[in-house]
Amino acid sequence: MKRFITSLLAIIACLYAFAQNEKYEQFLQLAEAKDTVAISALMNDWDQNDPEYYVVASNYYLLKAREERVVVSPDAPQKGTDALTITSVDKDNVAGYIYGEVEYNPVWMQKIYDVLEEGTAKFPDRIDLWFGLVKTHEEAKDYDGAIATLERVLNRARLNGELWIGLQNEPAEDNMMAETLQQYLSEFWDGGATNEQLMRLIDAVLAYNPNSVYFLSDKSALLSMDWKYDEAIDYAKQALTLDPEDMLVASNLAFLYSSTNRRQEALDMYTYIREHSQDPEDLQWAEECIASLQQEIARQYRTVDIQKMKKYARKNQKDYEDLLQRFLQADESLTDDEIAILYYAAPFADHKTSNIYMGEVTDLINAKQYAEAYQRGKELVNGTQAFSLDLLLDVAQLGEYLHEEYMSYYTRVGMLFRMLHGTGNAKSPDCALWVTDVSDEYAILNIYGMKSLASQSLLHFDGHSLDMMKFRIENGSALIFYFNVDIPMAILDDMFK
Repeated sequence: MKRFITSLLAIIACLYAFAQNEKYEQFLQLAEAKDTVAISALMNDWDQNDPEYYVVASNYYLLKAREERVVVSPDAPQKGTDALTITSVDKDNVAGYIYGEVEYNPVWMQKIYDVLEEGTAKFPDRIDLWFGLVKTHEEAKDYDGAIATLERVLNRARLNGELWIGLQNEPAEDNMMAETLQQYLSEFWDGGATNEQLMRLIDAVLAYNPNSVYFLSDKSALLSMDWKYDEAIDYAKQALTLDPEDMLVASNLAFLYSSTNRRQEALDMYTYIREHSQDPEDLQWAEECIASLQQEIARQYRTVDIQKMKKYARKNQKDYEDLLQRFLQADESLTDDEIAILYYAAPFADHKTSNIYMGEVTDLINAKQYAEAYQRGKELVNGTQAFSLDLLLDVAQLGEYLHEEYMSYYTRVGMLFRMLHGTGNAKSPDCALWVTDVSDEYAILNIYGMKSLASQSLLHFDGHSLDMMKFRIENGSALIFYFNVDIPMAILDDMFK
């Protein structure tokens, strides 16, 4: 019961301690006892020109509105909800989920909104009432409503200069608003708000305070999740310029440089962390990254010998199968050469590449049959047919959405991408990047954050088929990527024989 009361009071005053006041003490006791009749009588005796009336009234209505129940369902709960997974006896299949679910009576919820809207209109500088309104929307998973209210808070802050008032009309603590905005962003993320909703809140805060390191860093993180690495890097650089001692921002920037194959800039950033951080773990991690990047920079790009791969796959079937099992288990000790053997030899080792089957998964995703798409994708990638970055990314992202095991798929994506970096820089015909599936080109370009495709052409160079893609970039010039598509072209030839 105490846990319920704590969560109840968080709606209005999670940032403020209740003052030692006789009426408040009485209200707390009645709330713990869930004595709504007595609370109602207490409210009737409370002056509605007193802002504390709205604190008590909104909590009273919440107590009336909130209902908790246990759910047993074959479907996974929403993101951010803890659940107990029910498996079959052999533990191979998920039979369902058990989780707690909170429901709110819409009539009583509307009373909360109404009383808090009235309270914020009468007392627009009472920050606890504003945040109570935000929290009510959040509890109802209405993130659009919560963010709209926070936008109104920011508008009010422009007028009152953040001279907020809290419970008992005491001045609010300095920097309270900024800290609470950060807290809400974290809670919305954990609760399942969409990236679009989170970006709306971030942009609103940055419009109010363009120098917020926290929100600049979070904007960078969200952009990177949408593969917009160049923009993500720009925002991370802004954040680090504002706070050169923020090693989390520096680490994120180093990761972004590494993810876009900007090895020298990544090396410089890890060196920066080594020179500025006081954390022993940071220092050890930076040293390891520096050593790895130095090796990568020193290593020359190599050309893949497809004929050699073909012979290997056909003459060393047992070794190939052993490598394959290690890959399926996301064994990160596999070398780039071993991954290259798996990737490029797949068409010659009786393991069809996944481009033949991609349509099945895509059709299921388009039909919003996500669980079925995930299962079919798993069958493909675990059935030794998935050496497509595109399909691996789909399976990993679907697994994350469905709360299933997905990190091993992301690990495999990373292993393949790391190897592909070593087989060509894609910037010239004689150093084209080999791909096993045309859709991989787009997966790779997404990782690079490329957009604004200007033209695409199929070329022949030195006996190879190349797919040339030209992109417009911001300064008006063009950037060209070359992909070697010998393998997918050979598959097409076989299909039309």
